[in-house]
Parts: sequence; C-alpha cells; structure tokens
Amino acid sequence: MPPTIRNFSPPMSSTSSPPGVGRTGHIIKEIAEKTAEESGRKVSPFLSPGSVHGWELEEQFTLCSLLPLQSIGVALSSNGILIPFKSLSCMIGIGTGYSSSQVGTTCQVCSRNARCEMQQPTQGV
Repeated sequence: MPPTIRNFSPPMSSTSSPPGVGRTGHIIKEIAEKTAEESGRKVSPFLSPGSVHGWELEEQFTLCSLLPLQSIGVALSSNGILIPFKSLSCMIGIGTGYSSSQVGTTCQVCSRNARCEMQQPTQGV
C-alpha cells in the first residue's frame, strides 16, 4: 500500500501558547492510533527529521515539500528549521510491520536509548 498523507487541520496555537503545541501532538497521536486500530494495523514511534540517527535534519526539506506549510503559516528556513518556533514536522507510520497500538517516543529507536539523560518514558512497547 503506498504512503498517504491525510488531510488534517490541527488546532493552531501561537508561539506564546506552548501548551497548545503539546495538545496538537496528542491529537495527532490519537488520530494515528485510531486510524491504525480501524484498519487492523499498528503504529510507529513519533519521528521527525533530525530526531534519530539516519534521518538527518536536512530531510526536513523533503518532508516539508509534501506539506502545505504556507496555508498554516509555517515557513522553512534555509538550514531546515521550521518557523515559527515550536513548529514541528513529523511522521507516524501505520502498518502491519509495527508491534504497538500506541505511538511511542523517538527514544524507542534512538541509538542512545539506554544512556540518554533526556530519555522520555516509553509507551505501548
């Protein structure tokens, strides 16, 4: 099955309202989990360009070329950083090759997993 991008209008929040950013991430995870459950599939961890070894920040350009950034007021700087601050691009895989019904953290696939001082609790492993 070829990859698809679902049309999704996340709740927008300004950079002066960081709690809205967390809420948006939570909603995106819920949508992925529900979509996977309805189709009998599982989900990958929440991944972003530059978040894990092998998916470098430069790939932000490739991912963002698939997204309507201008329509949501987001821009991509020449060094691959999203503007405004606290903007995020991500992917959550849905398919039969995953083992979890809950979207986990990047920590699950990070090469520093066992020795990272910033490690987040894992879910759905």
